Amino acid sequence: MWDCHAHITDAQFDADRVAVLQRAKAAGVDVVVVVSEGLADARRAVDLVAELNGQQQRLQLQEKEGEDEAVAALPRLELCLGMHPCSVNPAEIEPLTALIREQALQQAIVGIGEVGLDYRPATLAADAEAVVKQRQYDILAAQARLAVELDLPLNVHSCNAGHYTIDLLRQCNASRVVFHAFDGQPKYAEQAVRDGAFFSIPPSFALSPAKEKFITRIPLDNLLLESDAPALGPVRGERNEPANAAAVSCREIARIKGLSIEEVAAATTRNAQRLFRR
Repeated sequence: MWDCHAHITDAQFDADRVAVLQRAKAAGVDVVVVVSEGLADARRAVDLVAELNGQQQRLQLQEKEGEDEAVAALPRLELCLGMHPCSVNPAEIEPLTALIREQALQQAIVGIGEVGLDYRPATLAADAEAVVKQRQYDILAAQARLAVELDLPLNVHSCNAGHYTIDLLRQCNASRVVFHAFDGQPKYAEQAVRDGAFFSIPPSFALSPAKEKFITRIPLDNLLLESDAPALGPVRGERNEPANAAAVSCREIARIKGLSIEEVAAATTRNAQRLFRR
């Protein structure tokens, strides 16, 4: 299975990051897509993914050659770089774009994200509302155009801005998209499905009857698994982990759609491979 949206660079994982990833692998998560929120976070993510993937490869080689005892496996980490709407900084977009281009040239990233629009009152209160909205709009448009140019998918955040986000991406001809933890109306999600978009389901959706109805309306061929770790876990106030993409998100989709866990795991894996193709 794939966890298509996780914040593994978050400081909440500093003390036990490897153990967290080992638990994810043990739960059936084979790939974790690491998303970033801005320039500094993107640089951390590049270094962390290279370090952990390299470490796993070395340990596997040592084990194969009989030089070390068996080690608990980690998921493969894949990388998305982008600027989150709550972290918008126009001064950073140029160096971040350069980093994305560099990593794309090396085939080191599978997408651009986390990007999007966030029109929650607390976010809009950072400045004059019109200024905040325009700033977010301009940054998302720039990253969407870059994604189209580089033929990369977008890993999209949309809060209180469902149809605005969908409309903007359409205007930019960005069709390779996953909306993570979408909070918009199902009718807008269904429009995006017709455009080929995917929707990733976090463990927190298990807490909401409204989200259960949302899952029933999105075809399985357009669903992905995510954790959004350390946020959006199945228990409010507790740190979330990528293992819950399998243990909770996959299980809940299966229950709601009347399918087996194996069917949902296989379908969402195929969907992730289609979206995040290299």
